[in-house]
Amino acid sequence: MSDNFETNWDKKEFKAYVLLYCSQADFEESNAERGLIVEKVGKDNYNHIHEELEQDNDYTRIQKIMAAAKRLDYNHNTLLKDMKEVFFADGEFDAIEKGVFFMLKRVLA
Repeated sequence: MSDNFETNWDKKEFKAYVLLYCSQADFEESNAERGLIVEKVGKDNYNHIHEELEQDNDYTRIQKIMAAAKRLDYNHNTLLKDMKEVFFADGEFDAIEKGVFFMLKRVLA
């Protein structure tokens, strides 16, 4: 496994990756979550980032998120708001999702 977690994502692709990561926190990606993410990042970004996310293990996902967040200087408050929308899209914000949210909040700080 490579220790290089650098990506060439732009900000919208980064947002897509993080939101898709959030949508899969409870191992169920609902239609409401999918629709919301497509609305925020576009269908093309959703599709190619979804493919990439599916190939990454959890460790790689977090490393990529940390590396890209640092490189892109993304507005974390906006991203946290979008993450919450994704978590609540299916009508519940369960313990697993809360754990992922707080972990990402620390990672992105």
